[in-house]
Amino acid sequence: MEDWMEWQNSVRKDDIYMSITAEHNGVVLGDSDSILIKANYEEDIVHVIDITVNLPINVKDKQILNSVVSVPVLIKAFQIIENEQEGQTLSDEAKKKSIFSTKSAVLPTSKLLGICNLDLIPVILGESTFTEKLILETPIFSFDGELIPWQNLPRLTVTVMQDQTSIFQPNEIMNFLHITIESIYNIPEIFAENFYYKAGTIAYIDNEEPEKIIFDRGIWVKYRDVERTKRWNSLRHIENRAQLSKYKLDCDFMGVRNEFSKQFDLANRCTCATYILYAYVTKKVCEDVPRIEWNSLNRCIIWERGIEAMKNYIRKHKFWPFQFEVTTTGSPPTKSKNISSSATQLYQCYVDVSELLFPGRRSCRVVGQLYKFNSMENIQTQNIFSSETQRKEMTEKDKKNKSSNQSLPCPKNFCDIIQVTIVVCDPTTI
Repeated sequence: MEDWMEWQNSVRKDDIYMSITAEHNGVVLGDSDSILIKANYEEDIVHVIDITVNLPINVKDKQILNSVVSVPVLIKAFQIIENEQEGQTLSDEAKKKSIFSTKSAVLPTSKLLGICNLDLIPVILGESTFTEKLILETPIFSFDGELIPWQNLPRLTVTVMQDQTSIFQPNEIMNFLHITIESIYNIPEIFAENFYYKAGTIAYIDNEEPEKIIFDRGIWVKYRDVERTKRWNSLRHIENRAQLSKYKLDCDFMGVRNEFSKQFDLANRCTCATYILYAYVTKKVCEDVPRIEWNSLNRCIIWERGIEAMKNYIRKHKFWPFQFEVTTTGSPPTKSKNISSSATQLYQCYVDVSELLFPGRRSCRVVGQLYKFNSMENIQTQNIFSSETQRKEMTEKDKKNKSSNQSLPCPKNFCDIIQVTIVVCDPTTI
């Protein structure tokens, strides 16, 4: 697989030297030579970037194929800075001791100008070539004087080609599974802004043993996400808008599946439970109220054995497990006296995804309710976030405390809404 690029310049006040780097899943694929971008006040100047990188794909290696599906390519633009002033400050004694010249002893440094991501799913779906126009996002996104309108940001035109090799065999059974963790609403006061929040679930990829999917970096926010753009779960370590995907969260809540509509206390109740849920969810989502937000998308390939295991799991249990880990940091707030002395709290949630088995149904957006984790009463008996040793210790502890902890629901009105979206691209295989 190859790609090459063009740079459409934005308005600049000074000349700069820059280079482009492409990387995938932490591996650098290639760098371009430095090019000169001259100062200009026109927006239609295009610079051809001399960079062609290769991403080798072994079609027999399912892990490599899954990494191409789940992890986009990162494209970074760096400004090359010559450290001439630092070289001039060297003392005469240092110059005499050095056998090299002052200019050659000082290496140029680089400064990150922008970053964007490129989704390779068109190639996986059979396209031999495609072209994308990408916006180079600033390294840090903040609402202050440094904010740059997207119209003034540089644009990259990237062309991707593959060598006509069939990635999947004609009779090979596979599917794409999208899982999106949206937000937790109606959060209690003990959930503080400086806590760490993680979500986890399982997926059957290629066998009957489930694999863990971890959604890290849940954020305590007070204001709603106006753009409602899904973030790549594999790019959550990036601090700027380069982690955003092209997928949007649906604004229509009429099709949201919910098992707890009777518990929702609305000021204006009506006899239609669907309308109650719609009004409640719409109110919570559209209001600027505290919430734990992910909006993270995880996409992976599931193969024939994984598809069968997923169908059998849904037929047997009807519900799909999700777990949430809350880790305290520093001194807990004064209102958190009811929280355990342990630094980590574990919660669970089960959502009804049985409609994925209906003919032609390819997506399921569901709402669930959080409860304290209790492995003795769960469908998913293991802690998704723990190692094997920690799981054994927790199982023994739960056995001892089973008589005293028969039911561990969260307090009333604890976390009424957890929004989860599960999408299966090809409904005929599930």
